[in-house]
Amino acid sequence: MNLFVKFDENESGRDFFVGDIHGHYSELMRLLEQRHFNFDQDRLFSVGDIIDRGPENEQCIDLLNKHWFFACLGNHEWLMIGGILYADAMDLALQRQHGGLWMDDHDHDQLTEWAQLIQSTCPAAMEIDSGKSTIGVTHNIVAGDNWSVMKKLKLAQLDSCLWNRNRFYAAQSGAQVDPIKNVDLVISGHNACVEVVQAANQIYIDTLWLGERLTVLSAEEALAFK
Repeated sequence: MNLFVKFDENESGRDFFVGDIHGHYSELMRLLEQRHFNFDQDRLFSVGDIIDRGPENEQCIDLLNKHWFFACLGNHEWLMIGGILYADAMDLALQRQHGGLWMDDHDHDQLTEWAQLIQSTCPAAMEIDSGKSTIGVTHNIVAGDNWSVMKKLKLAQLDSCLWNRNRFYAAQSGAQVDPIKNVDLVISGHNACVEVVQAANQIYIDTLWLGERLTVLSAEEALAFK
């Protein structure tokens, strides 16, 4: 499992970023159509949690096979890997309690195939060269508030990166938070919000659960928060 992936500048198209999709494939496609997304030239980067809660989980997993779609590992994907590939009963139960009942409609072989696809394609962090700036994408927190740490992340650090909400809560309360070092902007999800929440040079864009709409930002729109 590769925990860090770097992407060169997209010289032929645009880059977009999407919050937690949670099985809402049709809504994502509707938004991409609105943005005149070019499936041959543009790229879409996801903060993770592409599955559970919504009605179209299978289609969302299939996005991982598309050449234009790239997703970070979210805590819901991590639970599926643990529950299906490593027979972790606690992970499986937790996922089922939080929108994972759709898995009951599929046999173990199919679930194993999907979990292996997730494990092989979804890193903990992605770095995108946007030309003049470097954008990091991760599901939640950046270990040590330092992007250089994410580049060398250890598997033992992954749980904290996926689940810890302290930085988001601090930003939401109006407290001052330190910028993430060695990166221009970090885009994250995991923490439900009505609209984009900014924590220094990190933004949280998981607006589907509370805001009842997906957030899709272009690189230029995201960097305006920097």
